[in-house]
Amino acid sequence: MSISTTSSDPLRPGQSGDVFGQVARLSRNEKEHLLVLIQEDLDGGPFVGDLPELPADDAATVGRAWRQTIARRIEDMRSGKVEEIDAIGSAERLLLKVLRKYAP
Repeated sequence: MSISTTSSDPLRPGQSGDVFGQVARLSRNEKEHLLVLIQEDLDGGPFVGDLPELPADDAATVGRAWRQTIARRIEDMRSGKVEEIDAIGSAERLLLKVLRKYAP
């Protein structure tokens, strides 16, 4: 079953059951793709991030993928591609918000 990226007419009464049935018959990957398309439509912009992938069965493949991902993220931090955050300051601000909200 393919997923169209073009929007169609709004659902008419009694049509939603058919749509839910079609979604139920999709594979896991197709459902993830559909979810991303819905998120893009609701947010008004393109999806930001990586699509989740099914875990590999082979431990060596998983380990290699983790090492590649970690190396890529470290390089992104070193090159300034990602914005640094003050983790301690962020935790302190969160704690203050919680204390203000729930403290007696």
